[in-house]
Amino acid sequence: MLFLISMALSVFGNLTISGIIAGKDYLPDVHAQQFSYSIATLALLFNSFGVLGIGLLSYSLLKTTNRTIARTYLVTRIFEGTVLAVGIIFLLSVVFFANQTNEAINEPDPNYYMMANYAIRLNCYSYHIAMATLGLGSIPFCAILLKHKIVPGFLSILGLIGYMVLAISSLVGLAGTDLGLLVAIPVFFFEVILGIWLIIKGIRPAMVERTVHS
Repeated sequence: MLFLISMALSVFGNLTISGIIAGKDYLPDVHAQQFSYSIATLALLFNSFGVLGIGLLSYSLLKTTNRTIARTYLVTRIFEGTVLAVGIIFLLSVVFFANQTNEAINEPDPNYYMMANYAIRLNCYSYHIAMATLGLGSIPFCAILLKHKIVPGFLSILGLIGYMVLAISSLVGLAGTDLGLLVAIPVFFFEVILGIWLIIKGIRPAMVERTVHS
C-alpha cells in the first residue's frame, strides 16, 4: 500500500509544481496558485515520509533473508527520503520569492528570479541525488526478490532494469543532462504492480521462511 500511496503523492506533487513553474515568468503564477503549490509540496513531503516507511517495512521483510541487503535498502530509503525533504525546502522558498515579487511597488527585483531559479535548480539536484541513490540501492533489493522468488520473476526483472535505468539517468542528470520523466516509467510500473501484488497476495510466511534456509 505504501508503494502506491508514495507513488501517487510523488506524481501529483511533481506534475502540479512542474505545471505552475513551466513558464519563463513563473513567480506571479506561483503567487496566484499558492494554495495548489503548497498542497503539492505537502504531498511531496508526505511522500518522503512514505519512503521511510517503505524502507522500514522492507527491512522487516528481508532481514531474515539477507540482513546486509535489508540494511542497505533501509539506509537507501532513509537517505532518499531525507534528500527529497531537503529539496522540498528549496521549493518552499520559491513561495517567499513569489510573494516578495508580488509586493514590489516598482519593477520586481530580478534577484528574486535569480534566487528562485537557484532554489529550483537545487531541488532538481536533490531529486537526482535521491533517485541515483534509490536506483543503486534497489538493485540488490530486486536481486534478492528474484533469487528467492518472493514476488513473480518478471516483476523482479522489471525492477532490476528500471532501477538500473533510473540510476544511470539520474547520474546523467547530475552531470547536466535531464533525460525527463520517461526514464522512470519502468520503476513506476514496478512499484505500482508490486504494491498491488502485495495488497492482493501479500508475502506468504512459508515463502519467507523457505528463504532463510536457502
